[in-house]
Amino acid sequence: MTDYSQSDWHELDADNTDVSPNGVQGGYAPSSIAPILRAMRGAAKRDFVRSNAIYTTTGTANAYVLTYEGAPLAYVTGMIYRFYAHAANTGAATLNVNGLGAKAIVTQHGSALTSGQLPTLRPVEVVYNGTSFVLISNEVHDAKFTGTTSVAALTANTFTANGAISGASLTLGSPLTVGQGGTGATSAASARTNLGLAAIAASGSASDLTTGTIPDARISGAYTGITTLTMSGLLTSADVTVDGGGSGNPDIVLKRLGVTVGSLYHDANNLVLRKYNTTTGAAEGYLRIDGNGVNDINFNNNIIWHAGNDGAGSTLDADLLDGQHGSYYQNASNLNAGTIPNARISGAYSGITTLDTTGKLTVTNAGECIKLNGPNATDDPYIAFYAGGVRTAYIQHQDGTGTTNGFVILNDVTDDRIILHNTNSINALKFHDNSVGTQDIIHTGNMNSKGIAQFTTSSSSTLTDYPVGSVLMVRLGDGDPITRNAAYPVYYSTGSSSAFGVTSGGALSGTWRARGDYDSPGSGAWCGLVQRVA
Repeated sequence: MTDYSQSDWHELDADNTDVSPNGVQGGYAPSSIAPILRAMRGAAKRDFVRSNAIYTTTGTANAYVLTYEGAPLAYVTGMIYRFYAHAANTGAATLNVNGLGAKAIVTQHGSALTSGQLPTLRPVEVVYNGTSFVLISNEVHDAKFTGTTSVAALTANTFTANGAISGASLTLGSPLTVGQGGTGATSAASARTNLGLAAIAASGSASDLTTGTIPDARISGAYTGITTLTMSGLLTSADVTVDGGGSGNPDIVLKRLGVTVGSLYHDANNLVLRKYNTTTGAAEGYLRIDGNGVNDINFNNNIIWHAGNDGAGSTLDADLLDGQHGSYYQNASNLNAGTIPNARISGAYSGITTLDTTGKLTVTNAGECIKLNGPNATDDPYIAFYAGGVRTAYIQHQDGTGTTNGFVILNDVTDDRIILHNTNSINALKFHDNSVGTQDIIHTGNMNSKGIAQFTTSSSSTLTDYPVGSVLMVRLGDGDPITRNAAYPVYYSTGSSSAFGVTSGGALSGTWRARGDYDSPGSGAWCGLVQRVA
């Protein structure tokens, strides 16, 4: 059972050939005809009750519910529903047909409904546009017209027009009041009375205006002969001219609570802006412009200094600050208080003779940071260390080739020093003790020449290069003693991991000298001591 709105109903008779009961294919048994006829009658009835105001809605608030005995299968764009509203709406409203979903009811302009647009038990006509229901029945109020609209008659409680209104006649149930833009009268005489124009209309004289105010549009053009103009609001004009009238001195007076507090006036020769005491109204300070000369602007009869009258002959100390010329402030010797901000100390400084600081001096640079520069070739500048006002040490480079000349670190307390001598020698590093003189500092470069014995930490049994000063025990042939301090070649035994000899094997590096031998009694085996000396 489908409705007219479904796709299995066709406009052309010959296209309605779907399977019974949704079509007629022909050749049916008599018993098959009845379902087809019932379906057609049901569809016709459903279309009738939906397109005519037969049903009344239910629901709550502004949510209207329409429940048909034969429910629509779906919302279809263009489908029209007519019904009675069970209650008047109070604002935006929705309609839900047989549970297919609540859809907004909107005006033909797409706006939500306002209160009372669906009166109680008045027929309502809506059409589904695919997303909402559009009200197409007569809008009882809030109707909107655009463009040029012509009506034979218009009855309304409130009529608003944003453009011109033209017509053969405009009849009002009651006259518009003055507040509504009308006259509140039905006759010209009553209108003049209501507008306060009766006396003026009779005499034609503005003197008969006794109440109200004249609208802005009625005041225009030039006015002359006004002797006094008093107002409590704002006077706005593109130009205002105050004319003293011949020999008079025009002025503009400012008052506060009836007391004169200021004025702008011309005293026949000068333009004056004067201040008055706000309590007593007594004249106080003033500004005066005497002419167009550089010294013709005054404060209390004192010439005002400005860019046009600065310099010699101005009678002003225009180039002095607190009685001092600008050059005074360019001399840093005149700084006698405060400290210079970090941001003001930057760049290169030369000529500083003494720099004292009680904090930490931090120098940041990728290269040379501190440079001690003696002004003469014979000068030897140094860095000194003090404790309690007494020098305790210094670092200095001293020219010359004397014993204590070179780069010196000196302890003033003991008068001892470390010297990196100016001569290019492995013994250039020295220590000077005030009691014993200058001594060479021993290091790996001069250890051999100083006779300092060394030793090896190697664990190799085939080591050939022993440090100078190393002492080894060697095997000697039976009855072959060695001569003390004589030079001998030394070898490690290739047949033993513990013995050394003086005849064959793996040769050791350097010069070795005999230091004595020993004969084991009764064994005929001799052994000796050798020491590497070079």
